[in-house]
Parts: sequence; structure tokens; C-alpha cells
Amino acid sequence: MDESTVVEARLDLHLLRETDDDADFDVTAFRKRVVGGDATDEELAAAFDTDAETASRYRRVVEAQAAARGVSHRFTSEFEDALTEAGLATHMTAGVQETGLDEATEDIDSLDSDADVSM
Repeated sequence: MDESTVVEARLDLHLLRETDDDADFDVTAFRKRVVGGDATDEELAAAFDTDAETASRYRRVVEAQAAARGVSHRFTSEFEDALTEAGLATHMTAGVQETGLDEATEDIDSLDSDADVSM
């Protein structure tokens, strides 16, 4: 899977990174032009002294941020819950693999070789 596909999927799920809106231009002004506006990527690029591809990428981030706010960051919360549950599940099942036999068999080497350990 290529990087652009992953980024699109991440934005579709509102899984935003803090660095997604790091830009060399005023992101707040950019956001104001995108939200409620109808500027094209080319117009945004010209207004913010960047190229159309960069304007398109930041438009997508701004739209994803607005969509996330629109659903109260529900996808992000559910994703974090799933990760938390997975972490707990991993932690809780780690003990299942430990049978306790290690401690019980630790002293076997110290038994006399001719000792009868049968029952």
C-alpha cells in the first residue's frame, strides 16, 4: 500500500496527527478560506504561496478536522478505546502462557538422581 492511500484512509477515519497541519503558511487563515468557502486548490495555492498539490493536501486535513469536530471526534475515541482494550487483552493473556511449572520444576535438578518422585 502506498503512502497516499494510507494518508487518505487515516484522514477518512479522522485519525489526525499533530503534525498534519504543520505548514509554511498561516494554517488558520487557510482553514478560514476552506471552511465555508469555495476556493479551488489553485486559488488557495496562489493565495498562500504554495503549489496546488500542497493546497489540496492541507484542504483534505482541514476537511478531516472539521468532520472530526462534527462527530465529536468519535472515530478517534473509538480507535483509542480499541487500542486500550488490545493492550489490556495482551497484558491479561500474557499470564495465560505462564503455567507456573517453571517454579514447580525449578528444584528438580537438586533432587538426587535415584530419588523416587512417582506417586
